[in-house]
Amino acid sequence: MDVLIQRQRLQHIVDSYALAGRDDALFDRRLAALVQQYSYNAVELALVEGLVQNWLRYPLPRGLAFLEQIQTRLQAWREATMISTGLTPTQFEQVTGLPPHSFENMAASPIDLAAIERRSPTSPASQAAERPPPFSSDFPA
Repeated sequence: MDVLIQRQRLQHIVDSYALAGRDDALFDRRLAALVQQYSYNAVELALVEGLVQNWLRYPLPRGLAFLEQIQTRLQAWREATMISTGLTPTQFEQVTGLPPHSFENMAASPIDLAAIERRSPTSPASQAAERPPPFSSDFPA
């Protein structure tokens, strides 16, 4: 899928639920860092699963607090070497209003997260950044 379309899909989910919170720029930078560390598809699916798991919480976590949950979920999937979600394609579409392209590519069966990462796990950049940077309010621009 085209990178522009993938970016628009993520932005649609973020905008639909006002997930950025009060600091759009900081949220966008942190989301971009997660996409660089993982893939658009993995981040998209993690966002939707995070929404579902927080559905009954009031107020819904937003901003960096929400992205911290997403990062934890992505790390757990990486450590387990598979993506495990209780969502069906229909539920994904009901929550997002989007066709479940990434869901079907990733959640239909357990898969190795390394296979869907943006960078090769043996690249110097990947080796240097095994873990994403911690969340903080002073995230560099």
